[in-house]
Amino acid sequence: MSRVFRSLGLVSALALMAGCVSSGNRHGGLEALPEARLPGPEALTPESAERIAQRYERALAVAQDPALQLDIRWRLADLAMARSEAALARSDSAEPQFDEPIERYRALLSDYREGRWAEDGIEPPASPDHLYYQLAKAYALDGRMEEADRTLVALAEQFPESRYYAEAQFRRAERAFSQGDYAASEALYRELLPDVGAVPEFGQNALYMRAWAQFKQGDYPEALVSFAGVLDHLLLPADDAAQLDRAWAQLSGAQAEVAGDALRAMALSFAYLEGPDSIGELERRIGARPYEHRLYQRLAETYREQERVRDAADTYGRYVAENPDSDLAPGFTLAQIDTYREGRYPTLVRSTQQEFVRRYGLLSAYWFKRGGQPGSLVEESLREFLPVLANFQHARAQRLADQGDGEERTRQAFAHAATWYREFVASFPDDPAVPEQRFLLAEALNAAGQWPEALDHYRRVAFDHQDPEYGREAGYAAVLLADELERRAGLETDQWWARRLEVGQQFADQYADDPRATGVLGHLARGQLERGELNSAAALAQRLLDWQPPASPDEQFSAWLVLGHSQFDLGQFAAAERAYWQVLERWPETDEGSAEMMAGTPSRAEVRERIAASMYQRARQRLDADDVSGAVALLAEIPQTLPNTDVAAQAQFDTAHYLMQLERWPEAQQALETFRAAYPDSPLQAQIPVRLARVYQARENWLAAAAELRRVEQISDDPELQRESLYLAAELYQRAGERSEAIDAFRRYAHNYPQPAADRREAEYQMTELYRQTGEADKRAFWLRRLVDGHQSGDGRSNYLAAFAASELAESSFNAFSQIKLRLPLGPSLERKQAALERALADQEAILDYGVAEFSTRASHRMAAIYHQLGRDLMDSERPEGLGVLELEQYDILLEEQAYPFEEKAIELYEINARRTQRGVYDQWVRESFEALAQILPARYGKEEQVAEVSRGIY
Repeated sequence: MSRVFRSLGLVSALALMAGCVSSGNRHGGLEALPEARLPGPEALTPESAERIAQRYERALAVAQDPALQLDIRWRLADLAMARSEAALARSDSAEPQFDEPIERYRALLSDYREGRWAEDGIEPPASPDHLYYQLAKAYALDGRMEEADRTLVALAEQFPESRYYAEAQFRRAERAFSQGDYAASEALYRELLPDVGAVPEFGQNALYMRAWAQFKQGDYPEALVSFAGVLDHLLLPADDAAQLDRAWAQLSGAQAEVAGDALRAMALSFAYLEGPDSIGELERRIGARPYEHRLYQRLAETYREQERVRDAADTYGRYVAENPDSDLAPGFTLAQIDTYREGRYPTLVRSTQQEFVRRYGLLSAYWFKRGGQPGSLVEESLREFLPVLANFQHARAQRLADQGDGEERTRQAFAHAATWYREFVASFPDDPAVPEQRFLLAEALNAAGQWPEALDHYRRVAFDHQDPEYGREAGYAAVLLADELERRAGLETDQWWARRLEVGQQFADQYADDPRATGVLGHLARGQLERGELNSAAALAQRLLDWQPPASPDEQFSAWLVLGHSQFDLGQFAAAERAYWQVLERWPETDEGSAEMMAGTPSRAEVRERIAASMYQRARQRLDADDVSGAVALLAEIPQTLPNTDVAAQAQFDTAHYLMQLERWPEAQQALETFRAAYPDSPLQAQIPVRLARVYQARENWLAAAAELRRVEQISDDPELQRESLYLAAELYQRAGERSEAIDAFRRYAHNYPQPAADRREAEYQMTELYRQTGEADKRAFWLRRLVDGHQSGDGRSNYLAAFAASELAESSFNAFSQIKLRLPLGPSLERKQAALERALADQEAILDYGVAEFSTRASHRMAAIYHQLGRDLMDSERPEGLGVLELEQYDILLEEQAYPFEEKAIELYEINARRTQRGVYDQWVRESFEALAQILPARYGKEEQVAEVSRGIY
């Protein structure tokens, strides 16, 4: 501090000396002298100063004017001060050098205090505060600090408005501080604070020293405010960390030292208080400051110097917590990590690294908000931390898995590891370590049960990176995982199967030299077959069969099987047949121990069935091409080549069927009879009788055909087929002349099958015909009555048959009527005749109700004939015996009168029948009606038809 006084004193002395040299008698024209100027330090030499002093001494000795005397004494004091300061500057001696100036200043002040100047009315050359200031300075430079302090107190008390006041107080504060009186020092420094702007050289220092005084008293909260003021004056108006750092860099050496000391003191204060909490408290008092980060940073460094590692790390972390979006936050977190690492806290290092990645990963919101990229330090840190975190978590998850420590907990651990792997590959896609990290990511995801994402990363390692170290295993892992995903999703999920197919084919393409490639292809081929992707399945199977070096026998066996199935379902039956024969040729000697012979592999018998089915389908294709003969040839080959297959039976059956279609009846008969003998247990046996019946009919072997149909009736479970077979058998028996068999079949049909009514009535009709042929009238009449009684209106055929039956039955009553002769006594015979007439007419009238022209004309004719017959019978009846000629004549007249109405009725009915010609009806009974009318009314109806010849001549 003496250096400050020395420099200030030197300046004052030089000013005084310059004034002395240029001044004259104050009242004698001193004001006319040129303005005093300070000479340079080189101008004031000891010799010149001494000579000047001697001149002033001589002047003082002769001066009579008190004012001039005062002026000279004042100048001599300043000159002595200047000489002493110059001598002090030249000498390293610790001996006092300031006795003369002290004595001179004290003498001047003594006169001032005693009021001599006032008594003499003298105006001093300067304010007396200058004398106090110079005296205090001389004491200080002479090492007499207590006297200097008392002088400064007097200056401050007597001249509070003095221009030396600030420095006086500052010197007093320094003195108090150096003596350990920090409270007094603080009070004195505080007085200077309002003058910080006016007297910056003291105010700023006062602010700084006041802070230290508060610090020394342990008043850390107030010291912090004061130190903050120091930093504010040095660094503001910087308003953010970047500007502040630039302002700091521009500080002078001394300023930077002050700022650094202030930070150090503040850090110590925070450490003595509540650490980072105290920083927050300070900000609440004075507001936020752009140098906040330096407070946290210096506090952390202080803790580290004190080996308080946890506190240092917490301080870095506290800054980040309070300023998460700060540009400096990543660096503080890295410092926190380094601190934990120095303190050997691996768990905390790891957790903080995790937090660093979460907060400042390249894909984090932190960088997104900034719209920019982090610096190399952050990127390198991420490159370092991410693999470490991932590997640690992966190893931990594996330990949990090995220990069986809960499936869900283990999955979560693997998922946690995947988080870090994923961050690495997303952040550094071009890094050489990406293939390895992505493979490990896929492994972790797989173990975590996140299979779709795991599959994607396996694929990228294998097929995008094509990494020589991990690609092959990644590809096969992708194949297995895709298979597992498809299995879990089920066959209905096309998405996963498509992924499985793509991955498998990529593996086979990319790693064709891998011995597992053929197994993958075989698996895909079977899978495509299961899903009905037949072309793809066939292509994959063929690719496997073409593989070089050749696939294993089991794999070839499986491929031929897939190829056969695919080609079969594609309708490529010839190719399928060849493939199936290859399957049989490659059939393992035993079915044990072969993966390809496990679930889903058909038996030999099933493969033979497939071959037979292929041949059968080839025949179907020929049928579709209208090559029936070619189809028959193929079908006939199947039972010969593969006789014990189910298809063989069908082929034999179809051979017969298509031979029937070709009307190659003898061959068809042989094929059917062969089938009956060769395949007695076939369900198709039920159809053989019907088909043989058809063949026998074609060959006109009616009796054999009927026998087959009776067999159908007996063995069939189908009531409808039984019914039809019985009816057709009856017809065939009838056709074969087996009348009794036909009667038996028709009778059974009519009794057992009331429906359909039309067929039943036809059977009843056939019974009437058969019994007509056998002459069994009563039995025939029974079936005729069945036809009449079973008739229901609305059915044309039934109506016809009923009319037919009624007509046949009416012949009986008609014949009965015709056979009754009128004999004497006429009454009884006439009565019988009359009754027969009524019955006969009723039967004929019933026929008319059916409205069938064929039988209506007959009925009308029969009714007319009945009346006509009755009239004739009356006229032909026996005459009573004993009648005279006149009586006989009268009797005949009486008979004629009785017969006439019947004849008229007969004519009426005959004419009704004859008029049917007007409606286009002209049959036997209409014709016979005309003939009867011609006999009865020859004049009217007995004329021969005359044909007029027409002349075609031209007149």
